[in-house]
Amino acid sequence: MSYNVVFAPEAESDYEKIGDPILQSHVLDELDKLAADPQRLGRPGSFPHYLYRKYQFWCTSAEHRIHVTVLFDYAGTNTITVLAIGVIRT
Repeated sequence: MSYNVVFAPEAESDYEKIGDPILQSHVLDELDKLAADPQRLGRPGSFPHYLYRKYQFWCTSAEHRIHVTVLFDYAGTNTITVLAIGVIRT
């Protein structure tokens, strides 16, 4: 069963701040993977977000290696709520 994905307002803002359309597309592709199997791909949250699960992945561009963390909640429903998206460029 694939879950529906919705963005909380903060996550929408985080997504827009990414700015790079290719990276934004990659984030959406990864969210599709998460929606297909959140139990397997999601990990327990860590400080300070113990209440929420996280999904982490990375990608590379010509200039950076990009690490992405998505905080989400699905609480046994058929919908995943993306709460925040963090991006670190190294």
